[in-house]
Amino acid sequence: MSFQTRRIRADRKSSASWKKTALFLVTCARPLISLYRKIEQRKKRRQERQKEELRERRSVLSVVSIGLALCLAIFIIMGSIKLLAFVGTLMPLRASGTAAAELKKDKDGFTNILLLGVGDDNHEGIDLTDTIMVASIDPTKTHSIIMLSIPRDLHLADTKKSGVERINELYRNLKINLIRQGSGKEAASTEAMKQLADEIGSHLHMQIHDVLKINFSGFEQAIDAIGGIDITVPKDLIDTEYPGPDYTYETFSISAGDQHLDGATALKYARSRHSTSDFSRSGRQQQIIAAAVSKMKASGFIGNIGNISRLYNILSKNVESTMSLKEMVALASVEHNMDTSRIISQQLSDQNGLYGSIADAGGFLYTPPRSQFGGASILIPVSAAGTPIGNWDRIVLFMDLLLHHREWYLDKPRIAVLNAGSKPGSAHLLANELIRFGFNVVSVKNYEEKKDETFVQFSEPVQQAGSEASSDPNQKEAIERQKVAQDQATFFAKALGNLPVSAGQTLTRDESPEIVIVTGKDFSYTSLPELLTNQKVAE
Repeated sequence: MSFQTRRIRADRKSSASWKKTALFLVTCARPLISLYRKIEQRKKRRQERQKEELRERRSVLSVVSIGLALCLAIFIIMGSIKLLAFVGTLMPLRASGTAAAELKKDKDGFTNILLLGVGDDNHEGIDLTDTIMVASIDPTKTHSIIMLSIPRDLHLADTKKSGVERINELYRNLKINLIRQGSGKEAASTEAMKQLADEIGSHLHMQIHDVLKINFSGFEQAIDAIGGIDITVPKDLIDTEYPGPDYTYETFSISAGDQHLDGATALKYARSRHSTSDFSRSGRQQQIIAAAVSKMKASGFIGNIGNISRLYNILSKNVESTMSLKEMVALASVEHNMDTSRIISQQLSDQNGLYGSIADAGGFLYTPPRSQFGGASILIPVSAAGTPIGNWDRIVLFMDLLLHHREWYLDKPRIAVLNAGSKPGSAHLLANELIRFGFNVVSVKNYEEKKDETFVQFSEPVQQAGSEASSDPNQKEAIERQKVAQDQATFFAKALGNLPVSAGQTLTRDESPEIVIVTGKDFSYTSLPELLTNQKVAE
């Protein structure tokens, strides 16, 4: 029997086996791949949430730091332009004449400027105005500057150009729309700043004349250009959660005592707030501003034309404004007569005193549940009873008091509120209301006697004994303070329902108040905007 033999193709069997193995592995791996994708998605969402939380925390810090930069920059810009114009090195002005232009003013003689702060090119959220501050300059009567900081998360229910907006997005969106309509970037930016000023002025019921915009780099470089600043740190400062790069934290610390700060350190010193209060942080702002202005005016820096030119070049690259150079020269002339101690700095916040929280000046906002706004963190004005949500009546009144009664906020008369028979807790409600409007309440307590009627009292007038006493600087200052206290007491008496008001010995001496409000059995708490509105209607 014959037969043949042939080699078996082992490669076909091997190939089939490999395909089956691969198919088996793929089938098994599908659930693992799906699980891995889900884990990665969850990880990504978690990282995004962490970034958002850090971004929100850093936004609070940026309000402080850029706000300080704005405050400092306006002084340095004015000072450097004034010096450059004086020595004839500012060529554009020299060519057209160095005569200053007339500053724009409102009917009260105030020049109102919107200050905007943004990050530099490396900062996330290009063109988002992380800082918004309204500065009102009174160059004649009080020689003061009002500065009101508006938080970036404030919600605007209705804007003229964009509808519903978060306020820090408005400039960016206006600029984008103008560019889409054919405007160049510079022209669009200038027009967007003007439109933003008009929007904020409309909400605050005030006229805003011009806009200044600066970034972080401008602040740091300006401090470095003047050779840093020398300050005295009152106590050790250790912040273990200072915002670092890529959404991280780092530790910033500085020891008590005399310190020399460069630009980067000065910025951190101004921004840090984790281990300190807003009050101490505001004090550090004023400290840095005063140190920088003092360095500009008192050191040999101002005698070096090269230094001044370099400083101006730094600011010109980091500052954008709707003002002309001649207007800045006029502003510089005003600044020459200004004292940094006459800067009245306030900010809107959610420290509203409601639901057991502590009231603070400017505490007219609250944070609604995120679920109502698509998960976004926003702030809305606290509304009085019967008014629409987001009503600005309290904020408008606050700004009006700041603008037109600056001496109250400069002298800060001490106020005591005494409950002499009114409903329990009503004196605290009134005290919180006064605190929110920036008044200096030093005491809230029960009075040992019951009173039927509510009344207001201010400290007795300072006794004057002849011409020598009237020429004594201390005596004159005391007389002026007493006049301010009397004026403020008269306002309270009228605002609270045309109450009796008189001079006399204060009813409590624990804190030496200059104004005492006694709430009697007839007292019923009503917010100041409601009271003043009702009075206007009655009149």
